[in-house]
Amino acid sequence: MIPLYNTLNFYLNKVGNSDQRFGYYSNSDTNEIISERCFGLLVKLSPVIKKYPKLFEGTVLDFASGSGEHTHLLSHFSKHVYTYDAAKPYISLHHELFDSIDNITVLDSEEEGYSLKIDTFFIIGFLALVSDRKRWFATLTDRFKAKHYLFIVPNGDKPKRILKPLGNIRWENPQDNDPYTNPFDYNDIIAEVAESNKNLQLIDTYFFTPAPEHPKRVALVFENKTL
Repeated sequence: MIPLYNTLNFYLNKVGNSDQRFGYYSNSDTNEIISERCFGLLVKLSPVIKKYPKLFEGTVLDFASGSGEHTHLLSHFSKHVYTYDAAKPYISLHHELFDSIDNITVLDSEEEGYSLKIDTFFIIGFLALVSDRKRWFATLTDRFKAKHYLFIVPNGDKPKRILKPLGNIRWENPQDNDPYTNPFDYNDIIAEVAESNKNLQLIDTYFFTPAPEHPKRVALVFENKTL
């Protein structure tokens, strides 16, 4: 739990010393609000780190990393963490947060990640908001080469909106409030990955509830048989 609280304190200090909106937070937020939001994000990942410690020992790419809470938490366990989010405000925020941390590298573009040697490619939550995931997975796994792909997704929850294609791989349109018409099923992810890349094999699934007030989640671990 010490790394989790290190990350929590890191964000409390950063937000408290900022004179502008800071990712998911505002400088007008109380420490209680900041702690609640940050802790709520971190507990979605900490059980998975405990379950699969070896997946996080080497080089990890945190994709669609938002405000970077998971990136900072992973830096306590991983040899090196690469972090990327397509939203430009988040890229600037990542530099502000992480440029002084030796084992974190901020990617300014997707293309910077294509040549990396990655042990674990990591996404949490975001997949529930992607349309045409089969094509998306085919593009993703062709461009980002990793030994393992770890996807943490809702277990039966229904997302509030769907993101439209924008840019290369990360699809984002915050103004789009179209309803997600099909209930989310993690089994769809398994089938879509299998259909999009025959070299990826599902090696484990882990069902968990991050905290009593949180919805259920499932971690899907895929291995690249060619690496």
